[in-house]
Amino acid sequence: MIDEKIDSNSNLVIKLLHTSSGNCRNDRVARIRFEKHNSKVFNEVEHPAEFAEGINVFRQKLLKNFKFKNIKSKTSEKCELTFVIERDGTLTDIKASGTNESFNNEAIRAVSKIKGKWNPATINGQKVRYRFRCTSQHKL
Repeated sequence: MIDEKIDSNSNLVIKLLHTSSGNCRNDRVARIRFEKHNSKVFNEVEHPAEFAEGINVFRQKLLKNFKFKNIKSKTSEKCELTFVIERDGTLTDIKASGTNESFNNEAIRAVSKIKGKWNPATINGQKVRYRFRCTSQHKL
């Protein structure tokens, strides 16, 4: 008989139970790092990630870090920012998509300069990697 579950450290715990004479005893316990669960990035979760200081503070810090002199444009610009919030609350894979490359690059730079961690997303009480999306729009 085999019993499987994921523990609080995202290990896959497999219990091999040996039965004899109708009695069950714990024969072996194997802990396997559950990499598939750790590497997947979720777009839909039970509890989304949140900036520890609140989303409004995140937006204020983004605006404060933005250096408009680095943008080659005289009109309003817009891009979609995406990044992965890791299980430890750090950001990775920061990307920006929009029509102005200098605006996109500045948006990426501004996000990467934000200090402060995120509370990670969870599914069934387990911390998971989460893709966060937001729009950045500025009139220049």
